[in-house]
Amino acid sequence: MVSKITLGLILSAAGLAVALLPTMLYLATLGTPMGDALGAEVLPSIPLYLMLSMVGVPPSIVGAVTFRRGVRELVASQVLSSRTGAAPQAGSGVQQARAATGVRTQQASSEPGVRVQQQATTGTGRVQPQPPQPRRELALRVRTRSDSKVCPSCGGSVEVAAEICPSCGFRFTIDRDSGCPVCGAPLSRLSRLSGDLFVCGICFSELERVTVPGTGQR
Repeated sequence: MVSKITLGLILSAAGLAVALLPTMLYLATLGTPMGDALGAEVLPSIPLYLMLSMVGVPPSIVGAVTFRRGVRELVASQVLSSRTGAAPQAGSGVQQARAATGVRTQQASSEPGVRVQQQATTGTGRVQPQPPQPRRELALRVRTRSDSKVCPSCGGSVEVAAEICPSCGFRFTIDRDSGCPVCGAPLSRLSRLSGDLFVCGICFSELERVTVPGTGQR
């Protein structure tokens, strides 16, 4: 099966060849009957060779878009595979910490400004309820918006608004109130690029943290 990157390159090269061939043929046959035929105006101020060159524009555009999507999916699959490989090690470390302390913790996110919920168990197994904490949101502004997202289960490309992956049936966790403003992924899926700049691990949109009015925090 031809990848999107290869297909995009083939379409772009074919469209460029179709766009250049009539012009080159016209220049090579100037003063001949073929050159006169190619130079004849089909429309006012538009000769025949220029009309033929326009045929190669759509394949070039389609090839460029296909190539871009192929590169994006390749990068997304590499990021997903690297995170999948690191997940078992992180899970074993958490289990060792819980066994040593005897406290079960449930972490919603490690980013500042996101509420962390914790529950402690007593010797009888009863859960000690924690007092409610004020909810603090991470205010984000979209810098670059993606029109697709990657399924964490099969790695397929899905429409950004889809709730279920059409390939494997994976159901996305969507938080419209405090998640990613583009695809609704939980804030735990964000990865810091630098400073206040983040990238969503599901749709790969670039997000920037902004100041929350009334809190004085970023």
